[in-house]
Amino acid sequence: MIPNPSLVQFLAQQRNAIATQGLPDYEQLLEQRYTQWIQPGHVVLDVGAHRGRHLSRFIDLVGSKGRVLAFEPLQHMFQYIQSQYHAPNVAFYNIALSDQRGSTEFVYNENAPEESGLRERIYNQPKHAKLRKFECQMERLDNVVMDLERIDFIKLDIEGAEISCLNGAVNALKKFRPLVSVEYGYPSYSVYNLTRSSLFDFSELHGFVLYDLYLHSLQNRADWEIACDSVYWDFLMVPLERESSFLQALQKS
Repeated sequence: MIPNPSLVQFLAQQRNAIATQGLPDYEQLLEQRYTQWIQPGHVVLDVGAHRGRHLSRFIDLVGSKGRVLAFEPLQHMFQYIQSQYHAPNVAFYNIALSDQRGSTEFVYNENAPEESGLRERIYNQPKHAKLRKFECQMERLDNVVMDLERIDFIKLDIEGAEISCLNGAVNALKKFRPLVSVEYGYPSYSVYNLTRSSLFDFSELHGFVLYDLYLHSLQNRADWEIACDSVYWDFLMVPLERESSFLQALQKS
């Protein structure tokens, strides 16, 4: 297969725009997309909640009848979001999610906390990285959510451990079929001995199709290969059987 010419053209235009105008606000674009999807009563998982950039929005969107589960292994960040976003329908977990459980080492970058994770990654400013390691608890997502009746959306941003987390959540993905946003970029996934194909292969195996935040379908492997690590690192895993409803919801103005 060859890449979709319209996608090739779009990526070229994005690179030119970034060169002249700088990076777009991808976090804002992600928020726009999940706002079109999440409804009152939904259950949302914020994996890698950090300072709560998206947590407060999730709480508002699901309403009093919905639930939000927030996962953050950094102790001071965990304490912060607990104090700032405490609500009856929010559960907080001071753990890392992976495909194993037990005690593990966590690498904290004091000068760029958002780049902290289970392994040392390729840092955006390696000369300024100030690393400190500590022990944290690690768990499989399947073990945490076994009592839930539904999961509608998962935000997954854990600095390269995304595939490990997904492998520890295969039962939940099969049972609930949620929409999943995944940050996936070479500086983080590569230190887990993963490749571009790893997320595509996982999605294909478990019945998901990948989209970018601009709603380009990346179901064609050639499209995925040119989109991954091009100008953005955020993608959406869409259950194949829900692709039509996904497009109807997210293509609304």
